[in-house]
Amino acid sequence: MNLLDKINRLKFRAFNKITKEFVENANGIRDYSNIEGDDGIKFCFHSFKTLYTVQNKSDWEFMQYIGITDSNKKEIFEGDILKNTYKSSEDDKTLFDYTYVEYDPFFAGYVMKRNKENNITFFDSINWDKEKLEVVGNIYQNPELFEKIKNS
Repeated sequence: MNLLDKINRLKFRAFNKITKEFVENANGIRDYSNIEGDDGIKFCFHSFKTLYTVQNKSDWEFMQYIGITDSNKKEIFEGDILKNTYKSSEDDKTLFDYTYVEYDPFFAGYVMKRNKENNITFFDSINWDKEKLEVVGNIYQNPELFEKIKNS
């Protein structure tokens, strides 16, 4: 993969906590909150042909595409909830569990977290098969599922 391919894989989406809607392809993110005379514009970004100017940064969450897709070719972003289907090693039954994607600064990368003990799986681990992963929601629009995963 050349450098241009890696740069083109950098994608972001923005979630508006007030309207509960996503803005896909959020780019050109600029923070003006520390600039004197900023005329009240604290934050801006654009998506396609729309410029967003934001007064309150806490109303927005930005998530990065982690560079892989699920079994349906859907891009996986930080904050996504994934269903992981696998076979039991004991009786070969098909089982599944849910995880959520989070950036972990300790490991300097994205991981799948699965419960209150913070059990994690690395995306480059041999223990998972991305063909069995499916994005089923995200932590912002599916808070009940997110809480269930975190507290299991």
